[in-house]
Amino acid sequence: MNPMLGIGSGLDLSTMLNSLVQVASEPKVKQLGQKEAETKEALSGLGSLKSLLSDFQSAASALSNSSVFGQRKATVTQPSGGDVLTATADSTASAGNYSLTVNQLAQGSRLATDQINTDHDAALTFSGTADGDGVKDTLKFYMQDNYTNGFSPEATDPAPFEIDLKDGMSLNDIAAAVNEHEDNFGVTASVIDGKLIYESSVTGGSNNLEVNSTREFANRNFGVGSWLTGWADAPGGYDTVGTVLQEAQSSIVDLNGLSITRDTNTLDDVVSGVTFNLTAESTDAATIAVASDTESVSNKISAFVTAYNKLREGMNELQGSYDSDTEEFTYGKLSGDPIIRNVESVLSNIITGQASGAAAGVDTLYSVGMDIQSDGTLKLDTSRMNDALANNFDDLDELFSGAGGIASMADEQIGNFLGVTGVISGKEQSYNDILKDLDSQYEEHTRYIESYQKTLIKQFTALDSTVGRLQSTMSQIGPQLAALANIQYSSGS
Repeated sequence: MNPMLGIGSGLDLSTMLNSLVQVASEPKVKQLGQKEAETKEALSGLGSLKSLLSDFQSAASALSNSSVFGQRKATVTQPSGGDVLTATADSTASAGNYSLTVNQLAQGSRLATDQINTDHDAALTFSGTADGDGVKDTLKFYMQDNYTNGFSPEATDPAPFEIDLKDGMSLNDIAAAVNEHEDNFGVTASVIDGKLIYESSVTGGSNNLEVNSTREFANRNFGVGSWLTGWADAPGGYDTVGTVLQEAQSSIVDLNGLSITRDTNTLDDVVSGVTFNLTAESTDAATIAVASDTESVSNKISAFVTAYNKLREGMNELQGSYDSDTEEFTYGKLSGDPIIRNVESVLSNIITGQASGAAAGVDTLYSVGMDIQSDGTLKLDTSRMNDALANNFDDLDELFSGAGGIASMADEQIGNFLGVTGVISGKEQSYNDILKDLDSQYEEHTRYIESYQKTLIKQFTALDSTVGRLQSTMSQIGPQLAALANIQYSSGS
């Protein structure tokens, strides 16, 4: 405080000053600190409540979406020989059962040139005269049916693409140029034993890959295709080149007794709303059952119960609890705030109520297997839930997602608590205002204590000076008084 206090008087005025300042300051600081701690605890509790409410709202929102109850699921039973397909269904699919045999998978074509050079990195020299850019020829890649007059590919789907041939390129360079071409429609080139291998991912019986050099076949050994290997439309006067390793083909299936052919292994236009993805051939049939997706709804109901129970348990902790055995109350972060009771009241009316517009007997949560426990949580009877899913599935839409549906109302009411202008936001603002006011009170109290301390220092300084002077005076007259006393004593004797 002030180390000079007490020098004149010899009194421990600094300790006295500190004690007086402490006595004046501590009660107020303690009061403000306790209020600050309580307010911050409440804000923390509101944060926890918001998180719990948000999780429950997400679960309720998932069930409040009517499209959930319109979803369809395709269940595939594979033949004994192994998996042959996968299947998916959307909400437009009708319930039904299908038997599908995959007789043939669609595939692309694969071609090999004649052997050109076993040194895959050797520089090559091409026939013809180079143009100004050094290009001697081009290799054109296109589908077999996409050309007219034998040599002019049409720009149809997929559109042809070309790569340039220049002296000095190697077989690996040519393969890289093919694979990296920006307009490549699905051709993969590789080099094996001095041969260029071209593989097309474009499937379908009419989609055989063709590759030829464009300058009157001057470099035809770099090309290959079905019409260059002895087919009826091969250009006259040219020897056949290369080998067709695999011809493109379409997928062929039997679906409920009907033979169906498609260019790809994805059949999405055969049964409305259902997509079949073929993966293997088999002489045995797979069966596909398309029905309502009860599993998805079951999972969402279970998630609803789980989220609600976490919310209830969290609110019980935030509100505090009484132990009848110890007769003690354990305070929670929001024990003094009515927000928990407000939320409990709103949710209780929804959880225990009836969904307006829902079918009789399927208009409460109890009807789908939910029972309310003594602590306010829900217990899900999966047997009753599964019975409702199997026998009353069409009625669950109104129970949960109708205008008066339980999930819809829960979603809406929680939104009232969580919204930007909602109840919790208002509470948070109030608590933040309290903290700001406490900061102001801290500052005001600090100023008061500083002023009080200065006043005490002035007073103690004056006291120190006065006592010092008195002590000095006493030190001077003390001996005289003592001597006087002795004289008087002597005279008397």
